[in-house]
Amino acid sequence: MDGSLVVIPLEDLKGIIAQSVAQEFEKLQAPTAEPEKDKNVLLTRKDTAELLGVCLATLDNWTREGKLTKYRNGNAVRYNREEVLASFSTLQKYRR
Repeated sequence: MDGSLVVIPLEDLKGIIAQSVAQEFEKLQAPTAEPEKDKNVLLTRKDTAELLGVCLATLDNWTREGKLTKYRNGNAVRYNREEVLASFSTLQKYRR
């Protein structure tokens, strides 16, 4: 542009803004298909505890009690995100 101002009638501007906002809300509300690659994501202990909203000690207790399954890779402990989310409704009743 040459630096000149463009005059847009107020009603047209309102319409442009309303349309833009509506499009953004549609993007946020549309169900997102979970990509196949995200189904086998392994989480760290810290990430799993944050996802469930519990401390690491509670996570360790639930693992020891068999409520969650941990996977080891050497010394690293990981949890399968899908399994954790599937167990969430059961685990929720144990939260304070």
